[in-house]
Amino acid sequence: MERLRYRVMEEFSANPPEPASFPSVAVEVIDLLEHPDPDLHDLLALVDRDPAIALQLLRLANSTYYARDREAQDLRDAVMRLGVRASGEIAVAVAGHTLFDMGLRAEYQIFMPRLMDLYHDALTVGFGASEIAFREQAGKPNQAFLGGLFHGIGHSLALRSLAGLMIQGRIPPVEDSTILDEVLERVGLEIGSTALLLWGLPTYLGVICARFHDPEVPPGPAFGNLHTIRVASGLLRLVRNPLDGRHAAETRQSLQALGISRARAAQLYALMAHHRERAVGMLSA
Repeated sequence: MERLRYRVMEEFSANPPEPASFPSVAVEVIDLLEHPDPDLHDLLALVDRDPAIALQLLRLANSTYYARDREAQDLRDAVMRLGVRASGEIAVAVAGHTLFDMGLRAEYQIFMPRLMDLYHDALTVGFGASEIAFREQAGKPNQAFLGGLFHGIGHSLALRSLAGLMIQGRIPPVEDSTILDEVLERVGLEIGSTALLLWGLPTYLGVICARFHDPEVPPGPAFGNLHTIRVASGLLRLVRNPLDGRHAAETRQSLQALGISRARAAQLYALMAHHRERAVGMLSA
């Protein structure tokens, strides 16, 4: 296991993601979301440059989740229906999908179900953390969303490195899910923190990624975003598998840091189940 971890880190270090590998329009949207009141016209100007994002926003606005009496006719209608901030978050999420897409090469197909799960989990944690931040008045909802979306990005990048090693014949195929889980756990945070730095994304995202599995995170406003994301991620693991006890201690620690009771946590569990359905259906809207 340690040798495999070393090989993955070596491959990632030799072939790190280029700064331009994360869509520039998404970086600009993230900057826009940092403003307390993001401007509608600025967002429209950014999103209009990426047809894939614009199309997805229009499809979502007309989906059963958001549909109203009148069909959204254009991008402006779609953003007005979804809301400026929500539209910006969805734009970043759609752009981020490229980081979970390895293309159609046959050698990659073994990891495609895992990559789609990672993407859906990232969306779910983003949506959930944002709502928890709002409901519990902890952190900033927009930052919690972005932190949730990117906190596990190192796992998808590690899978790319692992696939590269397999294609080169430097390691045999890795098909055991237990081994795969362990490798991703060992390298994911370090790879993710490095990638976020290379892409020039806000510093707080790298901090969230680097400290995500800390045994103890102090309570208080400085770590509000991190706590909401840890709670959202921990509850999502239980939604997917009620017997999954991984990182349960850190989830409990963040629940306590936010002052969330057991009864309240049960309500948030139901919230995460809802957002999981929302995330899975988003690309097929």
